[in-house]
Amino acid sequence: MVNNWPRYVLAVADLTLWAGDVLADEGHATDAELNRSMAEIVLAVPEFNALHPWAERVIDNADLAADQDYNQYAADLVITFKVHLPPGRLEFEERGSSEPVSGGDIGGDVQDADSLKRRFAAKLGVDEWAVVDVAFYLGFAGVEREGDLYLYRQDEFFICTDPDRPGDTEVRPGDQRDYRLDLTAPCQDDVYDHCADLPLSAVLFLPELMPQAEESTTDAA
Repeated sequence: MVNNWPRYVLAVADLTLWAGDVLADEGHATDAELNRSMAEIVLAVPEFNALHPWAERVIDNADLAADQDYNQYAADLVITFKVHLPPGRLEFEERGSSEPVSGGDIGGDVQDADSLKRRFAAKLGVDEWAVVDVAFYLGFAGVEREGDLYLYRQDEFFICTDPDRPGDTEVRPGDQRDYRLDLTAPCQDDVYDHCADLPLSAVLFLPELMPQAEESTTDAA
């Protein structure tokens, strides 16, 4: 349960306003002082534990505090779940097999081989769930399908009524992000290893991968 309800409500309001500004204005996304101030608020509220990895890195790393992609990614997740921050911890658990399963064709024309994915879900209320599908796949840099292969990560977020059928039972617009990871000469084994080794703590924020990730400019299918 929430330790300090008034502080929690005010912090949710501050966080939502910050996220909207960061997504709307590049100047806000790269304002290190503003982002650090918000990170301090986040760390002061135990119920925002899912945001703590982002906040800790923004406070400790001047480059990340002013990094547009890093802060807009965090803001985008805040907007996705803004009215669903529960009065307590958002506990994600794996759905289905703990082993990666086929994710199919998710990378559009750039994808070269089958993707692998894992699914995580957290209960939001009586009839709603937050679901995150995390998938990895090999792909080219562009639709011309020429040159080197890269390792991509795709995160897809849902608010739904059935965590095993999130796409069919979605009740609010979700979000999807593709990132090209910095890995030399990746192969299909890397797709499996990255997916299998993904820690639960990295589902919402990418404490290990995000600083090395480059957002893809390709459109997923």
